[in-house]
Amino acid sequence: IDALAGVPAFHPGITNVEAAALALHPPEIISYQRALIAERIPGIKSEFSRNDFSHTGIITLHVPPEHLDSGVVQATDEGSIVELTIDLKAILKQVDGEYVDNESVSRIDRRPLHVVDGQHRKVSCEDDVFLQNFPVFINILPLGSTYAEAAQLFTELNVTAEPLRPLHQL
Repeated sequence: IDALAGVPAFHPGITNVEAAALALHPPEIISYQRALIAERIPGIKSEFSRNDFSHTGIITLHVPPEHLDSGVVQATDEGSIVELTIDLKAILKQVDGEYVDNESVSRIDRRPLHVVDGQHRKVSCEDDVFLQNFPVFINILPLGSTYAEAAQLFTELNVTAEPLRPLHQL
């Protein structure tokens, strides 16, 4: 997932005032998630490493509209199946003799999908060979969804989430 999906996150040191200003006057392409909280990763990895654990849960992805508009991601609708084709050459840029899709200095992320829900789970599995083999269930927001719609879903998932009831935990 990491190879194809970035996270539209605020920079780590964002203040509440900056976040509010972006919410009130969003740029064309918006960030809407908090920065990764590294302290959460060890606990998630530990939970995933239990013998009775079998998958990471659902990770929700969004195809940013500019990737559909530019043809980086093309969709073929076959009724009950939608096939996505990604032009990887269109997202790679040569930097210092190396092809990259994510530039840390300029903070430009060209990966063709965005993680709406599941960024901490995604990162928890990236550097662990055992966890990299876990099945991952993926939801993709309806094609053509805007950044505002993705941000709304992110907010709803994070604000309205409740712990599983004991019966469901079985």
